[in-house]
Order: sequence, then C-alpha cells, then structure tokens
Amino acid sequence: MARAIRNDSWTQDNDKVLADTVLMHIRDGSTQLAAFESAAECLQRTSAACGFRWNSEVRKRYESEIKQSKIQRQSLKAEKIGKYSAAKTILAEGTELFVTVSKEQEITQSINETDYLDQIIKLAQDQKIQLVNMAKQIKTLNEQLRQQEMKIERLKRELDEAKAQPSELTVNEDYQTLLQILQRARQIGAIEEGFRRKASV
Repeated sequence: MARAIRNDSWTQDNDKVLADTVLMHIRDGSTQLAAFESAAECLQRTSAACGFRWNSEVRKRYESEIKQSKIQRQSLKAEKIGKYSAAKTILAEGTELFVTVSKEQEITQSINETDYLDQIIKLAQDQKIQLVNMAKQIKTLNEQLRQQEMKIERLKRELDEAKAQPSELTVNEDYQTLLQILQRARQIGAIEEGFRRKASV
C-alpha cells in the first residue's frame, strides 16, 4: 500500500522525531540512510525529505548529542570485543597475518566481526583450492593437446609415405596384366610358328 506523503512544513515535534531516530541509528552503528528511511515511516514523508531536513536544519542543533551517540556506539562496540586482543603479527610465506586470540581460549561466534572474518578466510581458501584445481586441469589439457598434435603429425607422415609408394594391390594388378600380355604373346608366337611350318611343307 502506498504511503501518504505530507507536504506541510516541519514542526518541532517532527524535528525531534527525526533527531531521535538518527541518534538511535548512530548508537546502533547503523547508517544515515537507514535512519532516514525509518524516520520517513514515522513522519509519513520521503527519506529524501528527511535527509534534506536533517542536513540543512536539524543536525547543527544536535551536535553534542551526535558526539555522545558516537561515544556510546564505541563503548558498546568495545564491550563486545573487549575480551579479544590483537595478537602479534605472524609472518607466513612472506605475508603478514593478524590473528585475533581470545583471552578465554575460545571464539564467540555471535560477534559479527569474527563471523565476517571467518567467512572471508573460508572464501579465500575455497578460491585458492579452485585455482589449484584449475591449474591442474589446464596442465592436463595441454598435455592431451600436445599428444593429439603429435598423433596428427604422425598420421600426416604416414599418409604422405603411402601416397609416395604404390600400394600392394596396384603392384599385384600390374603383375597379372604383365603375365597376361606374355601369355598372349606366346600364343601368338605359337600360331605364327604353326603357319610357317604348314607353309614350308
């Protein structure tokens, strides 16, 4: 359902609702865009109108509250990660890796930062495995291609040699033809000899 948009001027109560919403999002570590969208729902205005009102009029009246909200946000964040300490940089294969070590010797998976880091590490490991497998496949394909090229060259040589030499079938046919010619020549010679003998009698 489309939200009704108010076009009247901003009141002090409107500004207070907008400011409280933005400050709450700052403390929670959210974004201004999310704050403006939330305020727009409450005030029945567009998020763009809320953003313009905040930046042009309201923000400068709440500078101290903004600073306090940021301090509260840092405090909340520090409480979440307070039991963790940054370990000393470790050199591994020429790459510096920063390892976070729990003081209680366990990692609490509920912390978003730790979950995100684990996901990044797993993604990098998966991509490394994929790259290694792809490299192996490429090497195998190149070897198969090289063998196929060698086979093609060998077949071409055999074909050229076969074209250069008469086939066994052709030799046999020529031999049979030659025998037939000789046989006919003998027959003709025998007939002529018979005629000569008759003529001399």
